[in-house]
Amino acid sequence: MEKQQLPSATAVGPPLNREDLPTPRSVGWNLRLGRRSRRLTLYDVAEGVGITVSALSRIETGQKTPSLETLIRICDVTGIGIGDVFQRPEVWAGPVVNSQDRRWTRAGLMRLSRPDESRVGVFHGELPPGTSGTLKGPAVGGLVVVTAKAGVSVIGQAEGRHVLESGDALTVMAPGRISWMNEGPGPARALWIYTPYLGSSGSPFRGHASGR
Repeated sequence: MEKQQLPSATAVGPPLNREDLPTPRSVGWNLRLGRRSRRLTLYDVAEGVGITVSALSRIETGQKTPSLETLIRICDVTGIGIGDVFQRPEVWAGPVVNSQDRRWTRAGLMRLSRPDESRVGVFHGELPPGTSGTLKGPAVGGLVVVTAKAGVSVIGQAEGRHVLESGDALTVMAPGRISWMNEGPGPARALWIYTPYLGSSGSPFRGHASGR
């Protein structure tokens, strides 16, 4: 079957003005916000990335512009979405996340909750027929609740597969990889809710999608 594309991650809205473009300071602010929301120290992240604490601190304060490779490593260690890093900080200044500011992940998920909210993650998921997504849950653990809203979703983990039809709900533990497959003739839509264990600093889902 020909590979199908997921919805574009491009936001709907007017063209950006120069003042809307990300700056080293805004990128650093978002990195610091994401790190703190996940209860990670400068040392935790610097050690995982392979840079000094001083260098990371300068990046977070906008005094140093990271290379793309370093930025990707920081996002990988913290679980921050690369798209969230380039958001204007004021986008998340209030309790409302506007629809045009949301982004699709490569795993077919769109985050509904604030990116800096570490206590719970709420996602709308959508996969075209014949496609699948692989989600990497945080190693610290937590719970994932998946509610099928339309189509047929097949959720796979190391211990087995679960077939969900519209209205079905599944609760699973988060550590490790979770596969999501659409084996039905129409789009598969589901609501994903992730909550970490009390006191953990994990961040929800990263991953990718592919066609069959």
